[in-house]
Amino acid sequence: MKFTSIQLLIIILLFSFLKAGYSSFNLQSETILHGKLILPAKQLKKQESHSLLIELDIMDGWHINSNQPLEDFLIATEITFTVQEGVSYGRMQYMKPELKNFTFSETKVSVYEGIVYAKTTITIPPDFIGSDILIEGSIYYQACNDQSCLAPEMIKLSTSIPVVGANVQVEEINQGVFKRILPQFDELQQPEEIKQ
Repeated sequence: MKFTSIQLLIIILLFSFLKAGYSSFNLQSETILHGKLILPAKQLKKQESHSLLIELDIMDGWHINSNQPLEDFLIATEITFTVQEGVSYGRMQYMKPELKNFTFSETKVSVYEGIVYAKTTITIPPDFIGSDILIEGSIYYQACNDQSCLAPEMIKLSTSIPVVGANVQVEEINQGVFKRILPQFDELQQPEEIKQ
């Protein structure tokens, strides 16, 4: 079957439109949530516990379920870290969620929107061998808008940081965000335990 030049042009334009639309959807689904590890210093001391913040940056127009959703069909947000020999992580604490009404639920939904944080601690033993440590974790979440929810997804968290002796002076960083955010976790009564 032969196509005229006009028909070929229409087919090319239609294919380009569909491809662009598909790419835009993929880009949106991949960028709904950005996760970032925030450390208190440029080095971590052995034989000490260090606070660790996890920043969750959620795209405008979307939300993710809290770590304790109120409906059985909704998937909880869960942050976990890879266990390393001798290194231990403390309890995971999540910020207080918002309770909001959405068209897909008859009751209020427990969600996070915008930029929120979770907190844990990392403890490095005095006999830790190595000059640096790789902190690896993941965020498992379900993103929703006002009409519906997407399938659950997981994003990885990873950063490497030097480890120094207990008597070495370290350079503090990110103190502004720690001073602003940590008091909010002090008010929580029942923090969530990390599930490894």
